[in-house]
Amino acid sequence: MLDIAAELKSRITITDVISRYWEDPGNYNRVRCFAHNGADKNMLVRNGLAYCFVCGAKFDIISAVQKLFELDFLAACMKLNIDFALNLPIGRKLSSAEYHELKKSEQLRAEKKRAEIIRARAEHNIFMRVCNQLRRVESWLKRMEPSEPMNASEFWLDMYFRALEQRELLEWLADALTGKAPECAFSKLYPVNKSELYDALLSGKIVFDKPVTMVYNLYSI
Repeated sequence: MLDIAAELKSRITITDVISRYWEDPGNYNRVRCFAHNGADKNMLVRNGLAYCFVCGAKFDIISAVQKLFELDFLAACMKLNIDFALNLPIGRKLSSAEYHELKKSEQLRAEKKRAEIIRARAEHNIFMRVCNQLRRVESWLKRMEPSEPMNASEFWLDMYFRALEQRELLEWLADALTGKAPECAFSKLYPVNKSELYDALLSGKIVFDKPVTMVYNLYSI
């Protein structure tokens, strides 16, 4: 059986729909709410949904078309199918070739979803490791700060300043992984794109969680 909604959502984005039938969300992914005819751009268009912060209305690509054109589910799906020239077999019997093609598409979507879940978990784990290492380094620095720097041994001071450098790196990484990295020397040494930065961390090209007495590796783009 054809999963109409899944097939449409795999081919059309919410931005495609809102841009075509309502207005361009622009760089801020905002439009006027068509549910309550708001004057301000209080509707966020992102991650497969259009959501209004004022009235709470929420739409996916199909329900948005239903609301905008006062259509039932099947009519909205058929409109999307025609307007976006998808040529999906909606409202008619599938041929054998169409059935196998759609089953293959469904399998690929499932594999992609699994890969996305695995990646999201890996990114979450690496982010938590960065945060935990940052806490460890800060704790070490607080406990081991030389009370009389002039009298501290050269070896101890070297370890202390390496820990300071490591803390600076970890603070930058924590910001960069949330998309808020400030422009600094690390921006020239490491990828600033979040996905590329995660790749480098996951592959071990950037080593950040060695004991504070060890030097972290530098990664060169």
